[in-house]
Amino acid sequence: MARPKNIPDSYSPLLIELLLQQGEGYPDIRLPAQDFLRSIQVEFGADKAWSASVILYDQEGDYLENQIAAVNFSGRVIKFRWGWDSGRGVDPFPVMAGTINSWEPAFTEQGVELTLSILGATLSSVLTDKVLRSYPAGMRVSDIVRQIAAERNWSTRDTLGRDTIEDSDGRLDKPLQNYAESDYKFVNDQLRVLASNKDGEHFMCYYNRNELHFHSKGHLTRQNTPRRAAKTYTFARDAKGEVLSFSPRNVVVMASLAGSEDAVYTFVDEQTGRRIEIETTRAGGPDNLIVSYPDEKTLSGTGDGVKARIHVPARSEAEGRLLVRAMYGRARSRAYEASLEVRGTHEFDVGDFIEIKYLTRAGREHYLSGMYFVTGIQHSIDPGNWTMSAELTRAGQGKTPDQSSTEVIEADKTLAIQTQQKGTKSGLQSSGDAKATVVR
Repeated sequence: MARPKNIPDSYSPLLIELLLQQGEGYPDIRLPAQDFLRSIQVEFGADKAWSASVILYDQEGDYLENQIAAVNFSGRVIKFRWGWDSGRGVDPFPVMAGTINSWEPAFTEQGVELTLSILGATLSSVLTDKVLRSYPAGMRVSDIVRQIAAERNWSTRDTLGRDTIEDSDGRLDKPLQNYAESDYKFVNDQLRVLASNKDGEHFMCYYNRNELHFHSKGHLTRQNTPRRAAKTYTFARDAKGEVLSFSPRNVVVMASLAGSEDAVYTFVDEQTGRRIEIETTRAGGPDNLIVSYPDEKTLSGTGDGVKARIHVPARSEAEGRLLVRAMYGRARSRAYEASLEVRGTHEFDVGDFIEIKYLTRAGREHYLSGMYFVTGIQHSIDPGNWTMSAELTRAGQGKTPDQSSTEVIEADKTLAIQTQQKGTKSGLQSSGDAKATVVR
């Protein structure tokens, strides 16, 4: 199933459908956008569940509020979809179904403005149902997530049919329990940080529509055939183009302070009482391959010396290594950030890569052009307009013609890691190696 194409022509009408779901066995109530809608804000993120704010205006004063209040909490669902008119109506557009968790009326002389706070319908009921769960040692984290998703009726396929749960590497070396958190918080807070794939890539967790995503940064893109970028934008000071603004940021220093390079991670193995240190450099992290995503092979260092010393709350050496993988991967992936604002489109989503080509006055691409990973999206819709803001990240830049091979991260370079006693030499030769030292 392909995503609907964007139509950047400003003369194309915007179609919006709003449906208020009543109790079981009753038909949905259609709310004409031209009569009730003020605005819709929908937000998606790479480490959170989607949410929305819908502002309606009721000239009658109490019609909408009476409809909402008449339904019990679990049934207060509003469904909506939107998109540029291509002659086929609203059917091609994805449907958002969310539970109305709260509403706030603002009274005026002409009527009532009603602000609805919305969370995904399937997820909302989970937040108020805290299940006690226990898993034995030896299980894979991804298998636990699949079990929970099946019980909760969360989809594990996205709108393009791609698998949204990736197999994690390794197995639990200790039993794992969840006592007081919701299933989504358990997956996002506890299981996510213990998961990485066979190449050492850390996992993300987010809830997109009715899809549970639990995978590494490149998992969705690897399932794209043959296209690697979900969308390509060319930004060249063209007021008629799709890009409204593009603001890249070099935050290499902040990323290094968070542990992306020359960092020392420490933790204590509770079973043996040993204090373990894992050192990383800008060229590589613990236990893993050098992960090279599209067009981000050049990493900018911030000089010599240890940039960060981070204590990891681990119960064992195996768990500590998993946590370090996750912390290092997250910090490394945010060396370059960008904000993008475009005319509304359904063509890309959180978890996709998009390509941005910014052309200078001389017609050359800016050095911060290239492939970016989408970590957040916000749709802003009103009866006459639709814009989309995206938060983007990348770990590095593309290779420039004047760079030597030693300055470029190669995708097939493997890191060795050794465990040793304090006072012995590492034995690792490359400056890109990461090493672990056991301090007794």
